[in-house]
Amino acid sequence: MNTGNQTFNEQADYIAQVHSRGGRITTAKKLAISILSQAEGHLTAENLCDSMRPSIPKINLSTIYRILEELESYGLVSHTHFGHGPATYEIKAIEHIHLICQICDAEESVSQTLFKNVGKELLLKFGFKTDLSHFAIPGICKNCRSKSIVN
Repeated sequence: MNTGNQTFNEQADYIAQVHSRGGRITTAKKLAISILSQAEGHLTAENLCDSMRPSIPKINLSTIYRILEELESYGLVSHTHFGHGPATYEIKAIEHIHLICQICDAEESVSQTLFKNVGKELLLKFGFKTDLSHFAIPGICKNCRSKSIVN
């Protein structure tokens, strides 16, 4: 749940975490971290690539995906699938799940603790350990429900 107002010190901390895990600190990686940490919400790899092109004109999408994969492996970035579109990425701050309105596309981030019991039940009954951070839960938001007869 990125608020889009990460400070320079927080960005420097992300870069230090990459370095401490043995990752190379490239200009592209620094720029990706900066853009992701300042974003208001989620970015697709394509959005990130477009945002980086003014500074690095020859950056390509495969490089962006490698950077995102590396940052995700360090636990600094998470990706989410919103319906049928491309994966979206954000700086990993607080563990959360996305609720997406199927009518107006409004998104709300809610704490994963709301779903803790679901994860425990799935583990107990099926031996299945969940990772709820990679998907969004579709439904109808409060505003759309109040405007229609949909319950």
